[in-house]
Order: sequence, then structure tokens, then C-alpha cells
Amino acid sequence: MYEQLENLSKKKTIILFTFVFLFSSVLYSIAIYLAGVNLAFDELYSIAMTDYSYSEIYNITARDVHPPLFYWLLKLIGGLFTFSHFELYEYRYITGFFYLTSLLVCFFPVRRMFGNTTAFATSLILVLLPVAFYTYNYVRMYSLAVPLLLAVFVYMYDAYRNNSGWAWGKLFIFLLASMYTHYYALLAAFWGMILFVVLILVTEKGEKRKSEIKRYFILGAALVVSYIPWLIELYKQVTTVKENYWITKPTIAEFLFSLQYYFSPKHFEKKYTDFFSSSWPLFFSFLLLGLTLLIFYVGLRSKEDKEKKTMGLYASCIMWVTIAFIVLYSYLFSPVFFVRYLSTYIGLFSVSCAIFITAIIKEKKKSGNLLVAAFFSVLIFLSCICYYLNGIRRINSPKGNKVYTEKLEKFMRGTNGIIYTEEILSPNLATMSMNYPQYEYVILDDGITPPEMSFVPDFKNDPYALAPFRLLKSTTQLSIDSLSVYATPFPESIERILGKEYEVVEHLDGSILYKFRKKE
Repeated sequence: MYEQLENLSKKKTIILFTFVFLFSSVLYSIAIYLAGVNLAFDELYSIAMTDYSYSEIYNITARDVHPPLFYWLLKLIGGLFTFSHFELYEYRYITGFFYLTSLLVCFFPVRRMFGNTTAFATSLILVLLPVAFYTYNYVRMYSLAVPLLLAVFVYMYDAYRNNSGWAWGKLFIFLLASMYTHYYALLAAFWGMILFVVLILVTEKGEKRKSEIKRYFILGAALVVSYIPWLIELYKQVTTVKENYWITKPTIAEFLFSLQYYFSPKHFEKKYTDFFSSSWPLFFSFLLLGLTLLIFYVGLRSKEDKEKKTMGLYASCIMWVTIAFIVLYSYLFSPVFFVRYLSTYIGLFSVSCAIFITAIIKEKKKSGNLLVAAFFSVLIFLSCICYYLNGIRRINSPKGNKVYTEKLEKFMRGTNGIIYTEEILSPNLATMSMNYPQYEYVILDDGITPPEMSFVPDFKNDPYALAPFRLLKSTTQLSIDSLSVYATPFPESIERILGKEYEVVEHLDGSILYKFRKKE
């Protein structure tokens, strides 16, 4: 099999990888269909950001968000299309496009540096991993970080092996892009650079080592200078958040279950912990984890492609050293470990696994071939389970989007079209403002800091306090003469917020909306 793949003609190679790309695009389209049309708050946050200028996006993300590159690209590409507020879920096609560029990295630099077999195996793993379906269906920056970090690894190998200025230049571009995409990608870039210099010092000698070390420090200096603007913003974020970060300290059980996160079939809206208690495929996801560890062990012991196996180990070390640092930091200082963020390392995992699979196949041992066959069989099985579970969810999910819209429109008749809430519940209003922009949305700032919030924006003096949701406004005083609407999942708080001179007159069943008016 190895010889057949490596000796493919140029025409057949193009046909093979074109088929993989088209097959992946079909799978991705099905995954988006199964995800439905409802968007999570984080997705709406990303989409709302595209309504701002590039400089405003920088200022908003600098407040307390990951770096701005993803939002800039989402705005750039999204500007080519016109999405109505009922079609915002179609932004997922852009996210899917970002993820599918990982296959282009496989088809070109990975294939050039590691051969057809490794490129093909990397592509299959990227496409079939159940976690990829969450990346497809989530309008966030993880899908952009995947191809960027994959390219970082490949061009590190290119710079290491060939030491050409062009390879170092491309490495700089993808490292910097990764650092401006996601903080987990920034950490991977940092530890990748640390391990890269160790790799050079341990394996290279003579003039080549001197030349590579010189270019390494030039690259490092260029990265630091280019990242200084965001380092300043990062420092401000850290000092603002301090110990009140929303991520909680991970439990041992959560960390152990996260080991099979890439293999667990679930829906992207479901909490990851929901999968632990109820999903029968859990056994198979841990089985695939075991098979993966076996592939790494058997691949390392094979006698084929020593240099490439070193790079496979290097790719996995970037991922594991970074994760170990994140976990350690979470326990010793401030919790920053969040399972979903591990999606940024899918490319590193896939290519390292593919390198060892290639070494096993090349060795032509029956036991090794059976191991690879078992790995892909379970992987395909879990992918099918992922589609099955999402398909069942799609069938059983309420078909009430249109019905709810009709109910809401009927409920809002006779009101002044204004929906209020207290600031702690602003995310609810933010989501509504994206789905129903025809109404007005106002946050009541009563001057009381809710205990759930460590930081309340200065609505009066901060132009980005309610960013990126442009339709949200704030007021410190309620003065309503006609019928209005209040949004809250806690109706007992209405009297405290509104005051005793107002009364609730109607509630929209199954919603957080209450009509209220001033008492006569």
C-alpha cells in the first residue's frame, strides 16, 4: 500500500486528493445541516463583530477576547455575502472553509515534505475525527488555528531540513498568524519554538547548526517585535481579569476524560460533561485513544524513516508540552484549561499520528497493518456515530423556530417594541438582538454590581461596553408610560429591578419574556 501511494502519478495524485477534498466538503455540508439553524451566544458574538471596522474589532478584542485575526478574516470573507438575520447560521460555511484549508496544507507542503502516504493519512484523520464536526459547526477561531498550527509544524521541518530563507519566511508568517488567532495557539507557538531550538541543538552540527541558530534568533526577534502591540493588550487583559476569570479549575476526572475529547461523538451545543454520563460510545472513544497510543509506540519502535519519526514525536511534543503547561498553570496559578480550546491542536495531532502510521505501513508487518486497520475502523465507526447522534437530535429537535417567531411577533403587538433586562442577563438580550433586530433592547444599569459579575462595564464612558452587539443600549432610569417587555429567567427579580410602581401583565409561555406596565 505504501509503494502504491508513493508511486502514484501526478495525475492520479491530483485525482485522489481532489476526491478527498470533495468528500470532506460533502461531510462538512451534512454536518452543518445536522447542526440546525440555532446559534450559540459565542457564535453570535463572532458574527456581531463583523459589523465593526477593522480597528474597532482590534479595540473590542483587546478588552477581554482572543486576538483579532479570526474576526478580521470573518469580516473580510463575510463581506462577500449578504446574510439576513434568519440566515446567520450560514457563517458556519466560512468557518468550515477555514478548517478545510487544513486539507490544502496536507495536499501541498505535507505531501512535499513527508510524502503521499502521510499527507493522505493526515487528511483522513482530520476529516474523520468526531471533534472536527464541532469545529465545522462553531463560528469561532478554532477552525482557523488548526491549519495555521499544522503549517507551523510543516515549515519548521522545512526550515530544519532545508534551512532556506523562504522556509523561514513562511514559518514566520504562520507563527505570527497563529499567535494572533487564539491564546492556545500562541502557547503552542511559544513551546514549539522552545522545542525547535532544542531539536536544532541536539541533532544539528557544524555550520548548519550555526546558520539555523542565527536564523532562529532572527525569527524570534521578528516575532516578538511583531507581537508587541498585542502583548500590551494581553497584559491589560490579565491585570483586569486577575483571579476572576470565568474558567474554573479543572478536576482530575475532567482532565482524564479530555484525553479522548478528539474522539468523542457529541453535538457542539452539548456540554462536554453531558457526554460522560450518558453516551454509550464512550467505551469506543477510549478504545480509539488506546489504539492511538499503540500506534505511537509501534511507530516509534519501527526502523523506518528515523528523521520523520523524530518530527512526528516533535509535533506531538508541541501539543503535549503545551497542554501540560496549561494544566500546571491552571492548578498552580489561575485556571485556563478549557477542553474545547484543545480543538486548536487537531492538526498537530493528526500529522504526528499520520507520520507513525506511515512508518508502520512501510514496515509491512501484519500486526502493524492490523493495528492501522483497527484504528481507522474505530475512527470511522465513531464518525458514523457522531452523525447518527446529531441526526437523531435533528429529527427530535423542536421545529419551533418559525412558530416561536410568530408567537413572539404576536406577543410584541401592542407594546412599544422595547425589551429590557438587567445587565447580568445582557447575553440573553444580545442573542435576541441578533435574531430579531426589529425591536429595541435596553439594559437597566441600576448601579448595583451583581454578585455573579466581577467586572461591570462603564456604559456611560466606554464606547465598547456593550460591544459587539450594536443594538444593545443602556439606561440608568426606567420611565415607561406604555406597555413594554422585560426579559429574565428569574421573574422574582422583576419587582426589585423595575420597582413597585410597575406590574407584570402577561408572560410568553416557554420564554423569558414578560409584558409590564406602570400601575394606574
